[in-house]
Amino acid sequence: MGLAIVMVSGTVLADVVLTYSVANNLNTGATSPFTFAEGSNFVTANGLGMLPAPSCNPGALGSDCYQLDTTVVGVQYVPTEILNGYSFEETEATTAAWTVGSTSIAGVAPSTAPTNVVCAYAFISDETLAPGDVTVSTTSTSCTTPSLSLTGATLNAACGTGSTGGISAIDLTTGTVVATTGPWTCSIASGSGAASTMVLTISYFIYSNTGRSTTAAAGASIQISPGSS
Repeated sequence: MGLAIVMVSGTVLADVVLTYSVANNLNTGATSPFTFAEGSNFVTANGLGMLPAPSCNPGALGSDCYQLDTTVVGVQYVPTEILNGYSFEETEATTAAWTVGSTSIAGVAPSTAPTNVVCAYAFISDETLAPGDVTVSTTSTSCTTPSLSLTGATLNAACGTGSTGGISAIDLTTGTVVATTGPWTCSIASGSGAASTMVLTISYFIYSNTGRSTTAAAGASIQISPGSS
């Protein structure tokens, strides 16, 4: 997957925190075989200095990595789309059924709104996104709400029978879900998957019209719930 980039005329930094939690039928914490990892487009984005290596790797917290702190580097004046920069995936075959989907995604508000950022969005999907799947129109001082569609994308490897493809967009300046393609679900069957089996992809769109922001951006919480498959 290539990186949609026209030119680099400046940068804006926005620290993003992505977390996930798991729950059993009693709605208490439980271990699970999931982690954040580098996505299919990570190498390209990292090579351009647009995404750093994850700071929380498998094994960092017991057998799971529950939080990913990262600095997303956007491009000043030039709309930049970082597709599939990170992924949320299995670390081993499941021993129970799990589900994750559009109702599992919740925003995490920043303590202070990022400065010098016209707009910043994260896109969480159970499909690998392609150019054109997410579109944001910009002027020098504003951005539209993201337009979302799936054009030939395929479900990620962990998503089995009963899954529906989709995308949710999170506004990283406020920590709110601002757009979705509609209800979508990734159903993970018991006994399926293996190490590095992709569940979700995480993409970004960052746009600035001035200088670098040092204020942390918002993030997203991903809830993994017991499934029925």
